[in-house]
Amino acid sequence: RQCGASNGPKYTRRQFGRFRTVVEAVRRRGIAIPMLHVANSETLLEKLLDPTEFKSLLADPETGMTSQGFCRAGGALYGQRNHPDLLPVMSLRAQVRFIHRCDKGMTVGYDRTWIAQRQTRIATLSCGFADGYPRQLSNKGLVGVDERLCPIAGKVCMDQLMVDIG
Repeated sequence: RQCGASNGPKYTRRQFGRFRTVVEAVRRRGIAIPMLHVANSETLLEKLLDPTEFKSLLADPETGMTSQGFCRAGGALYGQRNHPDLLPVMSLRAQVRFIHRCDKGMTVGYDRTWIAQRQTRIATLSCGFADGYPRQLSNKGLVGVDERLCPIAGKVCMDQLMVDIG
């Protein structure tokens, strides 16, 4: 498991201690380690490791070897972590290509996974999973349309998705 993978500071420090032991053993054998990656998004956000402790691992006074240190913050940048200090770094925008009136009982999308519970309007947007919109949000994601959040109707397609705009 990664340092800080939802196991709390005690476990993270124990993992870091093991990591330090391995790094020191490798260096004692004369093997240089040019880069060290030890902290993930959660470790950074929750401050599970003391920065001075991580920094001390980068230079070994015994062997004189040094390493560059890196932290993997990609999960936080791309919204995989829910944290009060995080702000969005990107947004995906698409055009409404078509609006269709949908009567109660009509289905929308591949495999007919969405069924209209009432008469509504369905907007077809010009983006899909090929544009980076996660297919896992089929029938459960929300999309901003005209300053309001609207539910996805049906499966996200490769190049389009449908939204219930009421």
